[in-house]
Amino acid sequence: MSVIDFLNIPAVSSPRLSPNGKQIVYTLSESDWDANKQVEHLWIENLEKGTSDQFKND
Repeated sequence: MSVIDFLNIPAVSSPRLSPNGKQIVYTLSESDWDANKQVEHLWIENLEKGTSDQFKND
């Protein structure tokens, strides 16, 4: 595995479980080589349904 391969692996951080334990919110960071930076996205996972949704700032 090269350094570039390693940097292309998305990273999960800051997980937070909802008080009822049915959802988890976390940050997913990915490399954006064109912008030369790490880009963070906020995701919410419904643990009962097994679905994920990305929060978007459109």
